[in-house]
Amino acid sequence: MRIGYENTIEDLVAFTHYHSAHSPSVRRAIFRNQCYTAVAFSVILGLAAFGGAAEREPVTLAGFAVLIAAYIIVTPRVVRWRTARQARRLYAESANKGVVGPHELELIGDELIERTPANELRTKLRSVERVVTDNGYTFIYLSVLSAHVIPHEAVMEGDLAVFLKALKDRLRRDGTQLDREPDW
Repeated sequence: MRIGYENTIEDLVAFTHYHSAHSPSVRRAIFRNQCYTAVAFSVILGLAAFGGAAEREPVTLAGFAVLIAAYIIVTPRVVRWRTARQARRLYAESANKGVVGPHELELIGDELIERTPANELRTKLRSVERVVTDNGYTFIYLSVLSAHVIPHEAVMEGDLAVFLKALKDRLRRDGTQLDREPDW
């Protein structure tokens, strides 16, 4: 059973976004940064309020409150934009010969074989961490930070649905996580 597809940098950025949004470590780091900033804003707001600025300049106090609300609303978008920007910069550092371009995934026995113009990778199915389908992509995780990234619209050869069903059926026997939040 085989599928052929093409990866672009944007597909890899989509994987980075998915992983960043679902990794407990990344989410904790973002939450920690938001807490530190919220505390700093609160201290400034408190100093302004208790230092008499609220009585002299109520606009200043309202301005700080608006600033805090804007921060809470804008931060997730900024984090997403910065993550994509950083991923694009990292991928631009090299040619990514085995990552960007045409890919072929073949399921033979207990192995998943990836072929590109630059390499061939054989992976025992028991070492697949999990399979996640989200937002037009399927990510076949080989480790916490690496996965076969399959953009559904870029599948040029084979039947993706049939391939994924066969893969998931074989993986279920091993107890691999399928289409759900990871248990990290």
